[in-house]
Amino acid sequence: MLSKTVLYIAFISIEVCFVHGKAVPSFLPCPNGWITYEGSPSCYKVPHQPTNSWHEARKTCISMGSDLAVISSTKESNFVSMLIHTYFPHTSFGWIGFLADTKRNFFWVDGSPLKGNFLNWAKGEPNNAFVKNEDCGSIFVDKRNMKWNDLLCLWNRKIGYACEKQRASAKVAC
Repeated sequence: MLSKTVLYIAFISIEVCFVHGKAVPSFLPCPNGWITYEGSPSCYKVPHQPTNSWHEARKTCISMGSDLAVISSTKESNFVSMLIHTYFPHTSFGWIGFLADTKRNFFWVDGSPLKGNFLNWAKGEPNNAFVKNEDCGSIFVDKRNMKWNDLLCLWNRKIGYACEKQRASAKVAC
């Protein structure tokens, strides 16, 4: 079985190298129950139990060896939005992995600031609209508006969320 796995990994790596004509990172498939999209170094999962708490969503992701999704491109933002929408089509938002500090500076859960990185705020956001406590990250899960929103960390209804973890590298030379 081990030799078949190694051969399979080598085949994946060779296929990627020849398709693109240069050495590129190659990744193992995502674990069972996780999903990815072409070119992503990450695996994603939407837990089946929604929550009204950003902190509870994060705690659940961490318990699965991941964290709330950290988004770095339009492609990833749209993927995460549609993934949450697939599991929770009747909700407007989903939790993602950023939050504000006491000075209203937003940071991803990995510690990187939102400033200077890819930004995908919905029009008029962040607006800190509800009693000046919209400190947690959310994404609209509507096909018309897959953009970010600051939201109360304890929302008035349960919403879905996306967990993200890094894919394992195949470590096969091209």
